[in-house]
Amino acid sequence: MKSKIYIQSIIDNIEQNISEKINVEKLSSKCFVSSRQLYRDFYSFTGHSINEYIRKRKLSKALNLLKYSEISITDIAYSCGYSSVQSLCRSIKSSLNITPTEYRKSDDIYYFPIYDGITMKQIIVKSQLMPQMICLKFFHSQLIGIENKAVYHLLSVFPEYTGTLFGKNGSQNGNRFCYELYIEYSEDNIKKIEQSEFNDLTLVPEYTAVFACTSVKNNEQAINAAWDYLYCHWLKNSMFEQDNTPYFEEYVIKDNIIKKLILNLPVKSRKHLYKINIKHFDERLYITATKTGINAEKSASNIVVDFVVEHYPFLLETQKELYVSKMNDFCTCGININNKIHMHDNEAIQTLLIPKGYYAVLEGSCFGSGNEYEQVLFSWLRDNGFETVGTSFTIYDTTKGMDQDEIAVKSQVMINDGRI
Repeated sequence: MKSKIYIQSIIDNIEQNISEKINVEKLSSKCFVSSRQLYRDFYSFTGHSINEYIRKRKLSKALNLLKYSEISITDIAYSCGYSSVQSLCRSIKSSLNITPTEYRKSDDIYYFPIYDGITMKQIIVKSQLMPQMICLKFFHSQLIGIENKAVYHLLSVFPEYTGTLFGKNGSQNGNRFCYELYIEYSEDNIKKIEQSEFNDLTLVPEYTAVFACTSVKNNEQAINAAWDYLYCHWLKNSMFEQDNTPYFEEYVIKDNIIKKLILNLPVKSRKHLYKINIKHFDERLYITATKTGINAEKSASNIVVDFVVEHYPFLLETQKELYVSKMNDFCTCGININNKIHMHDNEAIQTLLIPKGYYAVLEGSCFGSGNEYEQVLFSWLRDNGFETVGTSFTIYDTTKGMDQDEIAVKSQVMINDGRI
């Protein structure tokens, strides 16, 4: 049985028997694999150890029942597979630092979703020593294919280079796109660079980080699909979240030809379950732009920023909420305003009024994407039978600052439910 098929069978079996003591050895025998193989495949495909996944699903189900039922804590404990009430209390206390009764009375909602990722590729999570490196910046007028252009330009300068080679997107300079290459540090490499066309280099010290890694053929469509899977599907469902460390693409080269890439996404253990609140909002008004295509979000946000800079520059200082909504290939970006403003006959700019009402809100860090959080939010809504109104969207709150670790990501959707 293919791994991707039997892992889904394991997930289904866990859900069907969540109220029982689940035996991993019996699960593995049902799928005709060894326990060791099951532990390895489950971690690789889902990003969870199987025992940790079972523990979190039991806890999540118990928390949902505490919040949305009148069932006694004793009955909840046994219906969710806990050996005793004390065992449930210890689990909630260690995860949330509150008692079941305190959680039942609180406004906060904590949730761990059923794994529903697409098991497309196996992922290896490992601690990796990144050697001392030399960062070289390659600029080009076209974004598409810039990675290959950068690597082959390097190989034309250093045809004999056989060391480790990493790359990542860099910051755009005017109308020129940037791709950064990282080669192993040595005095000889420094001398060769100084004699080449590379005139912008930086030394990067050695460090160790944990990466989720997968390999992919050197094909732009395949690379984009692999990054999308790793970031939007595997990471969303895993026990990890993105760490504040640069990601890298490692190039495997033979005979001066790129054979494949190894994608390295920095991760750290996710400390908490997802936190959800139901909040009432008054009407909110945004000026927005909508674009479609590969760079839709960047194009739409640039339109809004250019409009604001030209006509209402003070908004960039006073307004702290940025709106993003994605549907299919379309992306709408905007900035909140207090009152209606004159649009200056700009067909690319629209106003968007978000009606007052109750919204389910999932808040996370900027290291997770709005799309990721919205999927988790809808999973929780489905599990608890909430009816949604309109489309979901994400607010990037920059009240605390514009640095990545200061931005709060708040995915939300309007709900209509008699329980509120």
